[in-house]
Amino acid sequence: MIDYHDLNHASCSDYRSKDILMHTITSSGAENISIGELSKHSGVNIETIRYYERVEMLAPPARTAGGRRVYDTMDLRILVFIRRSRELGFSLDEIRALLRLGGPDRHPAVRYARLQCVTSKTFGLN
Repeated sequence: MIDYHDLNHASCSDYRSKDILMHTITSSGAENISIGELSKHSGVNIETIRYYERVEMLAPPARTAGGRRVYDTMDLRILVFIRRSRELGFSLDEIRALLRLGGPDRHPAVRYARLQCVTSKTFGLN
């Protein structure tokens, strides 16, 4: 564990250590991440990962010949995004809306309009 007490940017959370770990994994182009490794690196319980698959927050993962789930770095990024969003108080429906904002096939104006809608609902600005 990293000791942040001597650093200027001391934090009471362990996000920085997870961010460093996630950056290492994603920059190395890691593929075929097991569900256990995904859980460990994202901070999300294995059963919660399976739940997010069932409710279509995460795409169904590829499977090995033996039927084991295998994930990639995009799955890790999405899972960390979901976890952080939940910690901020967003509902699963709101997180789904936020996830739909992204992607290369989305025009910036559409993303902005959807973000305004989600923000206004979240903060009661209607």
